Amino acid sequence: MYSTTPQELVTLALKKTGVLAAGQTPGAEDISDAFLELNFMLAEWNRQRWMVYHLVTQSFVSTGAQSYTVGPGMDFNFPIRPDKIESAFFRQT
Repeated sequence: MYSTTPQELVTLALKKTGVLAAGQTPGAEDISDAFLELNFMLAEWNRQRWMVYHLVTQSFVSTGAQSYTVGPGMDFNFPIRPDKIESAFFRQT
């Protein structure tokens, strides 16, 4: 997976939108403002559930334990630990 710093991300966004020309570097204030806008955008996406990239439904047969674990290699086996669990329920048949 490719990793980038917030400064690189902001600089690329400023170039793609035409704010910066090739070879230019943004000033500290420009980076700070653009990073703040990026955080606002991500917060807005977080509030609008329809913009969530991927929702997962997971089921598990109960063993009678008092608690279950969530994450890689645990009872609810996800590749990474989820940021948030929206809901959970128990169905007795």
